[in-house]
Amino acid sequence: MICEHFPDTSVVAEVDGKIVGAITGYIIPSRQDTLFVWQVAVGKNYRGLGLGGHMLQNLWEKVSLRGVTQMHTTVSPSNQPSLALFQKFSEANAGKLHKTKFIRSELFGEMAHEDEDLLSIKCNKTT
Repeated sequence: MICEHFPDTSVVAEVDGKIVGAITGYIIPSRQDTLFVWQVAVGKNYRGLGLGGHMLQNLWEKVSLRGVTQMHTTVSPSNQPSLALFQKFSEANAGKLHKTKFIRSELFGEMAHEDEDLLSIKCNKTT
């Protein structure tokens, strides 16, 4: 549904007609220069191959043509693969990554969930 409603800010990776990865996001309505990455998903058999980075770069190249200069996402502190993905993306795009506390775990109610930090990346390199 997200890819249907937000095709300009989402990407899907396929291998032999099978979806093996996807990134969903949207332009923040009050900040037209900022892409919010909602989810990054890579199939178990395709992790560690750089697919997430390729998808993220592909998405960035699409949205930067529209004047987007920043990317935001949320990541739990223990999610080292996601933190590494966004750090590598920031470095590859001459960006500056800034991490701030965003959603505290207690706001998730009884659901066991870690805090979510906000990652903000201001990119100095665009396509």
